[in-house]
Amino acid sequence: AIPIYAAAHTLLGDKQRAVSVMQWWALVPAFLMFAPTWNTLYPLLVTASFALLIAGLKTRRVALRAVLAGLLMSVATFLNFSVLPALLLFGLVTLGYWVIVARHEDDTPSFLFPVMTGVWFGVGLLSIWAVYWLYSGLTPLDLWVETFGAHTELVQRDYLPWLFLHPY
Repeated sequence: AIPIYAAAHTLLGDKQRAVSVMQWWALVPAFLMFAPTWNTLYPLLVTASFALLIAGLKTRRVALRAVLAGLLMSVATFLNFSVLPALLLFGLVTLGYWVIVARHEDDTPSFLFPVMTGVWFGVGLLSIWAVYWLYSGLTPLDLWVETFGAHTELVQRDYLPWLFLHPY
C-alpha cells in the first residue's frame, strides 16, 4: 500500500486523495487470494517500481529513478514472468504523462523525454538479467522457453482465455 500511496501522492499532490487511492489495495488479487504465498511480493515490487517511475517523471530527475524502477522490475521479472504485462502499462503511463502533463508545462520536453525515460528504465530492467546471463550463459529467452514448456506440461489449459483473465 505504501508504494501506491507514494505514486498517488506524487501524481495528485493531495494526501487525502492519495489515501483514497491506497485503500483500493485490498482489491489486489494477490492480496485477496494468495496472502500466504510468494505472490504477494510481486505486486509490492511492481507498485514500488511504478512509484519510482512516477516520481522520476514528475520531478524530471528521470535517469536515476527510472534506472531504479527498472532494477526493481528486473528483480520482479527474474522471480516470475507473470509481471511482464506491467511493462506495457509503464510504457503507456510514460507516454500518457508526456502527452497530457509534460508537454503543457513551461519547459516543454520533446518526444525525447519519454524515449530516454524508456531507455533508462530498460538499463535497469536488463541489470539482473545481464548479470545472470554472464554468470550462467542462459538468456531470458532460454528461461522463457523452458518456463512455458514446463508450465504447459504442468497445467493443461489454453492460454488464450488466461490472457484476458490474468490481468484481473
